[in-house]
Amino acid sequence: MAERIVFEVDGKAYRVRVDSLKRSGVVTDGDNAGRLSVSLEMVREILGTFYNYTMELNTDELDFDEYDDLFETLTDPDMDSHLVKLPYAQGYLTFQAYVTQVDDELKRMGEDFIWWGNMSFQFIAMKPQREAS
Repeated sequence: MAERIVFEVDGKAYRVRVDSLKRSGVVTDGDNAGRLSVSLEMVREILGTFYNYTMELNTDELDFDEYDDLFETLTDPDMDSHLVKLPYAQGYLTFQAYVTQVDDELKRMGEDFIWWGNMSFQFIAMKPQREAS
């Protein structure tokens, strides 16, 4: 993919190359969903649909401070969620999401710099973006 996109985290825009952006729509059932014991027919109690995103960034064009800021923001233990704005359909979707893990790797290290890259993480919606009617 490696296309440049804009996404926002807590009001700050990041314009980076994205190696992979995956979106999943998770239709979630409540406690009363399940198979009937005799007919084995599935009974649904759909609560809503959550849209979650997995991103792998090509951060080579971010400066060190911007990279470190993004990493620190996504791994902040005082933030139970983030307001994110991500591509959706033919526009953008803004919603509260949480992050539980951010991965990256050391690319190069010199006397006066440490270059991290290949950051990946997942935004998981805090509540359904679409609720059942």
